[in-house]
Amino acid sequence: KEYTDGWHLIGPPVVPWDDVLVENFTGSFGTWGAEWVAYDVSGTYDNLTLTLGEGYYVALALPELLTQRGNPVIADPDCNDYGALTGAACSDNSFASADIGVDKGWNLIANPLVNKVSKETFDITDVNGVTKAFDDAVDAGWIAPTIYGWFENSYESIDRIMPFGGYFVNTSRPLTLKIRPHLFED
Repeated sequence: KEYTDGWHLIGPPVVPWDDVLVENFTGSFGTWGAEWVAYDVSGTYDNLTLTLGEGYYVALALPELLTQRGNPVIADPDCNDYGALTGAACSDNSFASADIGVDKGWNLIANPLVNKVSKETFDITDVNGVTKAFDDAVDAGWIAPTIYGWFENSYESIDRIMPFGGYFVNTSRPLTLKIRPHLFED
């Protein structure tokens, strides 16, 4: 993924080969602290781990090309939430690793998949195991209807999350966002 110099919201679209953020990004961005720096949502910049589904602020001194190594989230098509509930045979592969746990308030997330995903397809689960479609979760007051991404030096409302992107979501309670691949109408 190509990035200009300046600030970006970034997240891994694959399970990273190593969970040390600096180790993952140094090969692409150069010298930590001199050519780039990263922060998590709480402002921590030292000893960061790179976690699937988590977003990071990254500042680049120069335009760079990020290469991310790791394993994509894959699943057996018969092993989805429906298959698991109905007793369908499931392998060890499921989309559970694409679930993102969020806390009450603002959360900096990242797309855990290698393809774009419409926010309208998110399933939202509360701590009691109740699951609602995105629009229903918005109506119930669980999650704000607007998800923010960073575009050309400002926050913008987005309709879909993209690989390598970081996004802000606001929730009224701890939730799990179930991010799943889907087909777009176009």
